[in-house]
Amino acid sequence: MASPNQGLQIALIAAVMLALIFGVTTFLFYKQYDDQRAQAETAKNEKAAADQARADAEKANRELKRLLGVAETDDIAAISAVANDDFNRYGGASYKDEKNYRKMLAYLNNVVHEKDLALADLKKTNDDLNKQLRARAGITQPQIDTALAEAQARTKDLQAERDKFSKDRDALNSERDALASKIAAIRKEAETAVAQKDEQLNQRYTQLRYLQDMVRFKDDQITRLTKPTFETADGQIMWVSQRDRTVWINLGSADGLPNLITFSVFPADTANVANAPRKGSIEVTEIVGDHLAKARILEDLNSDPIIPGDLIHTPIWAPGERKHFAIIGFIDLDDDDRSDLKQLLSLIRLSGGVVDAYQDENGNPVGQITRETHYLIKGKEPRVGAAASRDAGAEKVWVDTYSAMEQAAKSHLVKERRLSELLAEMGYKSPTQVTRFGPGVPARQFKPQLPEGGQRASTGSVSPLFQPRKPPQSRVTGAY
Repeated sequence: MASPNQGLQIALIAAVMLALIFGVTTFLFYKQYDDQRAQAETAKNEKAAADQARADAEKANRELKRLLGVAETDDIAAISAVANDDFNRYGGASYKDEKNYRKMLAYLNNVVHEKDLALADLKKTNDDLNKQLRARAGITQPQIDTALAEAQARTKDLQAERDKFSKDRDALNSERDALASKIAAIRKEAETAVAQKDEQLNQRYTQLRYLQDMVRFKDDQITRLTKPTFETADGQIMWVSQRDRTVWINLGSADGLPNLITFSVFPADTANVANAPRKGSIEVTEIVGDHLAKARILEDLNSDPIIPGDLIHTPIWAPGERKHFAIIGFIDLDDDDRSDLKQLLSLIRLSGGVVDAYQDENGNPVGQITRETHYLIKGKEPRVGAAASRDAGAEKVWVDTYSAMEQAAKSHLVKERRLSELLAEMGYKSPTQVTRFGPGVPARQFKPQLPEGGQRASTGSVSPLFQPRKPPQSRVTGAY
């Protein structure tokens, strides 16, 4: 167990140590405080120096801006732009890399000095020229006075001549105006007379056109009544095979016969094939020799079959001659209200014919009718408002082109034929029709078809549903 003195010793030792620690700590604190105060004083002095330097720099900046002539609020970018503009405008090409106002002022001073020297030279030259001019003026003044006197005299003479010319010109202008008035009056009378003559000429021309049309119409009537159309056969049937449905004709390569051409067949005793009824049609399938070809029978009648000696004819071809055609109107070969123009063109061309002009499927003219055109083939005549499927403008194109081509054919004396007449004379047989269904299909496609050459006949027996009916009879007899 420790004694009380030992406890006091320990406490004393602890107190001394604490005092030493406190003293050391205090010393260190005050030492750091002095260092910090010295640093703060140094920083204050440096700040004051920096503020003074900034103030001096701002003062110098303002003074520099004043010397440059810019606003105090302008920044360095604006000042650089102004300086570059001044350098480019006043400095010229004297420097490129280093640009400053001192160099520019030196350059401008040199330029002004050079201009002053040049001006002085020009002034000296001018003074010399003035001295020479004054010297010459003293010599030539008498000559100048003489020339001025002569010029004044000539001016007087010129004025007199000018006055005389003005009087003569006024007189001529008066005469010209009088003549112009007379000419205008005569021209007006002539124009009136010409207009009257033109009106009379138009009336005479209209009458002449009317009389020409009447004469042409009468000639056509007289021709039809007194000179019926006469056309001879193009060839003849040489041999027939009804079993093979083939024939042989006396036309061939020497006659210029084209392949696939169709002919109408007429009896052997036919004199005029233009008006005679045909008995069938054939189509050439093979050119065998100079005057021999093979053909297939397209149609004939069992009651009157094709036999050797029968005549053949087509309006679109003749031996050694190519017929020329023009086509107008809507072309419909199979009566289905659809254009068959391309088929007709191919049919005529394959048969050796030439198509000079035609109306295309939009009604526009293609080609031109000439004096070489033999026949004008007329399809369905267009009429404005006849087809609701076309607009009025398209219909007008059809009608106008149809009329123009028809008139051109009449002026060239081209014979006119209906499409049905041409097909009949060619012996054309329409291929089997394809029945189309849907809107716009004509009802005539669905009519019952009769056997070729046949007629409907009654069988003699009538169904009870169609027996004649009588009103019922009352079985009660009486006064009423």
